[in-house]
Amino acid sequence: LDLFGAVSLGLGHLAGVRLFRDVSQRLLSSTRGSDVVGRLDDDQFAILLPGSEFEAGLTVSMRAKEKLERPYELDNGPVSISVVFGIASHPESGVRYAHELIEEARAVVPAPRPFGPVGPFRA
Repeated sequence: LDLFGAVSLGLGHLAGVRLFRDVSQRLLSSTRGSDVVGRLDDDQFAILLPGSEFEAGLTVSMRAKEKLERPYELDNGPVSISVVFGIASHPESGVRYAHELIEEARAVVPAPRPFGPVGPFRA
């Protein structure tokens, strides 16, 4: 998530907590009941799609991107963030474990982007 940390720093901890909660809800609403959503870092999340191929990851990431980039209504007014996804798929990536897939997906996402995201990126 781009600008996620800036919200906490600029608008305060409570705004950051509320944004985190809203992001989490939007991510969950973008997935199926069998999928797993987790927070990896302050501004990084993972969505694991058991039994799915790359195309399913692309579909979910585009659906989540559309939801996540809608403005968030915080106490200080609307806030917008941008997102970028890295996608890794088994068996195409050649890894065996979920943590390896996460690292594959992280590796293809570029460094912080000052002018917004590009992608999704495929491992």
